[in-house]
Amino acid sequence: MSDWWVHKYWHADPILLVSWIFWVILSITLHELGHGFAAVRQGDQTPRWLGRLTMNPAVHIPPFAWLLFALMGITWGAMPIDPRQFRHGRWSRAIVAAAGPAVNIAMALVLLTAAAVWERYSTAPNTVHDAIFTILEVGGSLNVLLALFNLLPLPPLDGSAILAAILRPVDRLLSDPAISNYAFVALFALMFLGAFRWFFQVSSRISGGYLTWVYALLP
Repeated sequence: MSDWWVHKYWHADPILLVSWIFWVILSITLHELGHGFAAVRQGDQTPRWLGRLTMNPAVHIPPFAWLLFALMGITWGAMPIDPRQFRHGRWSRAIVAAAGPAVNIAMALVLLTAAAVWERYSTAPNTVHDAIFTILEVGGSLNVLLALFNLLPLPPLDGSAILAAILRPVDRLLSDPAISNYAFVALFALMFLGAFRWFFQVSSRISGGYLTWVYALLP
């Protein structure tokens, strides 16, 4: 039980646990809405017809994904789209696929910039100062992590959809169900073999470097 992420986060800092839960749910919801609104702009009304353009996370995160979140502290969402409805074919596919990670990148920039500004100018008591900084920094780092992970060129992640939309040979390769299934298995194998630890480390370094850079720019 002591290895459960909830137990570790709670004992490290209850604010860390609450921040992580809040930002995972919100960030995945906004990621999926990024896909949904981009699809609508590209001519596919499927997300609107199915009532998926909503902030309700239960609509975007499947039941099994909630279980995974409880067990591992990370999860995924889904946004139904119909590429046949896109106005600009494969370019629309690339735009819609990139919209989700773009939302995460935008959130990371806003939250990490806010964290640096707060760290520089806040005169709040230490407990309040540290709590707000943790909330902002956790949200920013998580969104860096989500952007990096989703840009991996492995189905069903967005990186593979972007590559397939831009490069026809990749599209032909990934259209083979056997290849997609192997890639999906490889993705889960990477997760369970500890690849997420590496992504955590990389996202933390990127977030820390960006915080230091912004802080140094502030007067």
